Amino acid sequence: EPEDPEDPTHIEASDTIIQFALGWFAQPIFVDGKYPAVMRQKIDAKSEAQGFPSSRLPEFTMDEEQMIRNSSDFLGINFYTSDIVYPKDEGIEDISYYNDDDVGSYKDPSWYTSGSSWLTVTPW
Repeated sequence: EPEDPEDPTHIEASDTIIQFALGWFAQPIFVDGKYPAVMRQKIDAKSEAQGFPSSRLPEFTMDEEQMIRNSSDFLGINFYTSDIVYPKDEGIEDISYYNDDDVGSYKDPSWYTSGSSWLTVTPW
């Protein structure tokens, strides 16, 4: 959920984190055989800035795209909790999937907690 739902950059951060978490798998299989454009743009740019000879996010061949696209007719999602997200320049020093999205996140401290630190009750 965007930290500030009136701020377009926070809404974009919310969409970006969804594309990195769900779109990473769902778009190639259910849409077009390719990774989401925001993943391609961010990881390609960071890979280049980090000195890699090519992107850390591989390109599918045409044959792979055809094999992957529409290869499933069912998607089950097990949804536990939510995060508050906001845009955050995470730089290029730490080479990590978790920093590629340039999105910061946190749990609202007013949300009920559980026995697991990552699991809070999202109140909507």
